[in-house]
Amino acid sequence: MALRGARKPVNDAAALYDRAVAALARRGRSRTEMERWLRARGAAAAPIREVLTRLEEHGYLDDRRFAESFAAHEKEAQNLGAARVRRDLRRRGVAAALTETAVTEVFAGEREEDLIAAFLRRKRSSRPQNLGEAARLFRRLWQAGFSPPAIHAALRRWRVNPEWLEELAAAEWEANEPDSVS
Repeated sequence: MALRGARKPVNDAAALYDRAVAALARRGRSRTEMERWLRARGAAAAPIREVLTRLEEHGYLDDRRFAESFAAHEKEAQNLGAARVRRDLRRRGVAAALTETAVTEVFAGEREEDLIAAFLRRKRSSRPQNLGEAARLFRRLWQAGFSPPAIHAALRRWRVNPEWLEELAAAEWEANEPDSVS
């Protein structure tokens, strides 16, 4: 007895292609994401390669176009910083060179302080009332992809207690990217 909602693996390249096109119509994906999506449906390696090649030939799958579109959306709609967009594109399997090109183009001419202000407005953040709130806000901005110097500048403009800013500056922030996402 089959479980309700369970999918049969599809190894017919034509049927797999149709499902992939429908999935791309719902949401853009990188080549790596599409490959993962097809594997999750139990497809064999040979049909997956065939489908991916066909999708690229028809222009439905293009990592460069995906990276540019994704970066622009995350900056405009989500108000995220360049580091976060870069990290998210890499997690989606976009090549480092394509990621860097897309992020550089999308964020060209943007002041990080203006992006932080837009992020704070979007999140309806209020001025921190104590050191704990200031630290949480700093972490949230850092996880959103903004650099510590720009965050400190934004918090200074927001007239956050200078003593709290000194304590935040003295804190050890890991050199690697933050793991969690806000």
